[in-house]
Amino acid sequence: MFIGSALVDMYSKCGALVKADEVFNQLPSPDALTWTALITGYAQQAEIDIALSYFDRMRKAGVKPDQITFLSVLTACNHAGLVDKGEQYYEVMWKDYGLSPSIKHHSCLVDLLGRAGQLDRLMTIMNKTPFQPTMVMWLNVMTACRKWGDVHLGRQAFEQAIRLDSTESAAYVCMANIYADAGMYENAKEIEGMIMTE
Repeated sequence: MFIGSALVDMYSKCGALVKADEVFNQLPSPDALTWTALITGYAQQAEIDIALSYFDRMRKAGVKPDQITFLSVLTACNHAGLVDKGEQYYEVMWKDYGLSPSIKHHSCLVDLLGRAGQLDRLMTIMNKTPFQPTMVMWLNVMTACRKWGDVHLGRQAFEQAIRLDSTESAAYVCMANIYADAGMYENAKEIEGMIMTE
């Protein structure tokens, strides 16, 4: 089992998913780590449907997913833009398995909602998170605001970001771009000037 699991993990990380499958299917009772390695491998190769089908098979086999499994599943949903599925799996994590979402799970969900333009729901998650939102989370919010043209929310996210770290140049660049895309060139120049003074 140990060698088989290690091989599945190695083949998955190398993108040799046919080989990973072959070894996996020979294992009598794969554990959570082995299932997760396969799910992660398929997710990283953008084979999202296969990754999620393995996750469903894992659950049907009675193997309890762990936090890393759920992070791989949420990341897969994120890359595929599967908002409803992502939120469903996020709920399953704590409702069905009693696993507390980490900051990484929250961040992944924020990114997923941002990419889909669901900024109101995104901010609900940001406000409900039991963790202090990180710079990465605020930058994800700003990126979503730029994509969807929400200057007001972008400014709020910018203020939160520089409150965390006023030297983070990515926040200034992102805010300047939000203003420039909205045709607010004077505001963009003002932000660019702030970069120089930091």
